Amino acid sequence: MASLRVGASGICCVAALLFAVVSIAQAETSQDLDMLLTGALQCADSTFDGRVKGKYTRTKYSAGKAIVRAEGVFSAAFAGDAVRYTESATDDDMRSHGIMSTTSTTYYDGAKVYRYGGTKVLDIYDSTNWRLYVNEKKAFPHLYISSQLGAWKEALDTSLESVTAEVRPVSDSDDVVLTIRQADDGSVGEMQYWICPDKGYAIRKRIRKVDEQTMESVESELAEDPQGRWLPRSITVRKWERAGLMGGTKLSYDLSIDYEVLELNVGVLPEELPIKVPAGTWVMDNIAGVSYRSDIVQRITEDSLRLLQEKHFMENQSVPNINASTTAPALRSSDANGQASHLGSRTHHGDGSNMVTNFLWAFGPIVTIGVLAAMLLRRRARRIKGNAHE
Repeated sequence: MASLRVGASGICCVAALLFAVVSIAQAETSQDLDMLLTGALQCADSTFDGRVKGKYTRTKYSAGKAIVRAEGVFSAAFAGDAVRYTESATDDDMRSHGIMSTTSTTYYDGAKVYRYGGTKVLDIYDSTNWRLYVNEKKAFPHLYISSQLGAWKEALDTSLESVTAEVRPVSDSDDVVLTIRQADDGSVGEMQYWICPDKGYAIRKRIRKVDEQTMESVESELAEDPQGRWLPRSITVRKWERAGLMGGTKLSYDLSIDYEVLELNVGVLPEELPIKVPAGTWVMDNIAGVSYRSDIVQRITEDSLRLLQEKHFMENQSVPNINASTTAPALRSSDANGQASHLGSRTHHGDGSNMVTNFLWAFGPIVTIGVLAAMLLRRRARRIKGNAHE
């Protein structure tokens, strides 16, 4: 009986020891996980402004065969929420039609998206879809490679049951692999981040899997900048799609990017970023559902307002100043003398000014003609009256 008691006590001690070891290991893993997530996010997000310039080649595949090859050069600058992105590109289809390249510039001011391209038309879009027009893979490689990491950290911090994470070292390097899994409707999604603690927690590689099949990989070559930050100097992006009923995947997309310039926190100012377009550019406002030529709407609106003010047609009402701007202008149009004139601003005018502007746009010319006719009739009436007195 005594030996049985000793044996039971020994088993309890061993179990307690194992529990303590497991608890310590879990605590250390939790600390490592939090440290990796925090460090990687700080590395990606501690930027306020910057400039990027580079070149790329892109190939799209169908049934495992290359169908479209494209290449181009690009440049981008950003400050806070404001971004300007310019790209000159060509592909197989364009070359077959004798088109060597097209150039487009996109500007996002934090509220709207402005895109000026090869058609010489300025398109204005709602900011909801601004990422469709500003290619963040090229413009923000350090943010693209850390994609979704913030959302995963939030899910883990709130102990979301469907999300789990683990950390493991890479045997042949100093990298640490952070693997995050999420179960959803019978499918398991997985994100793997290769993080480099010895390089300021920069992310060298990211892999996305669905049900253990790789669907996307992003791999970068890191280099240290003058500020001591490790940033991507080249990126290779590959995507796969499901092969069909037989299972497996097939390559669908391949993108290689080389960066000539990647400078962060260098003092880019928001006023450097707006697009400059020629006077007379056709503007397609896809938000308001209207289109107009920039110089015509400017001239008619100014002339109509002046005449209305002179004839007191708008007594006791405030006349909107169409050139007033409380923030940096969103667009500038260069006139014949090379001077810049405002076409819009980051400030969204209220409904009242929009109604006045729409009214003047529709009836401004009619009002102008009516005012001139009234002036002529008045002068003629005075002349007739004077003749009558004589």
